[in-house]
Amino acid sequence: MSITVHLPTMLARLAGDTNALEASGDTVGEALTDVIARFPALGPRLRDDAGKPYGFVTFYLNDEDIRFQNGFATPVAEGDEITSYHVQAALASVHAHGEDEASTDWVTILSLYDQLIALAPSPIVALNRAVAVAKVHGPEQAMREIDEVVDQGALKSYYLLHAVRGRLLRQMGKAADAAANFRSALECPCSEPERKFLQKLLADCEEGA
Repeated sequence: MSITVHLPTMLARLAGDTNALEASGDTVGEALTDVIARFPALGPRLRDDAGKPYGFVTFYLNDEDIRFQNGFATPVAEGDEITSYHVQAALASVHAHGEDEASTDWVTILSLYDQLIALAPSPIVALNRAVAVAKVHGPEQAMREIDEVVDQGALKSYYLLHAVRGRLLRQMGKAADAAANFRSALECPCSEPERKFLQKLLADCEEGA
């Protein structure tokens, strides 16, 4: 029995530079196991250590979401096609196609983060989504969403939380509040290059206050 497993472009390099692989098996799970046996590096990208699908990876069997069938136990037939859709890979691809912030497709990125936060919600995803919200809807709305993350008590010691808040507040013309957030970011663990960048942001903010 021959089934075709389609991979996102970002994973093709792990499968001999092809994103369409022939596989055999009686179920979606068995077909994926067959592919992983030949290309072991795909294993951690397609399923977790327990052999179950990640929340941020959706598999389709002939355009039907297997979550609404029998998951990895969904039976397959000759000629069937399995497609894995990785929200994170799609995000990376959109970012890679933008030459700079101005040319980046932020509307698509926000849409992808909406999908990711629905599939695998986390404070980090919410923070990253807020950056896209700022690009599409402005800093005020993004700040409201970041405040929800802060209210949950998450990421207090994560320097990027404070750094993002600082950038948004700066855009909103609140230099003093922005500077306070950059100082909070500097109090959090980060690398030396990141620390120098934060110091520059703080200095620019203080000069423009």
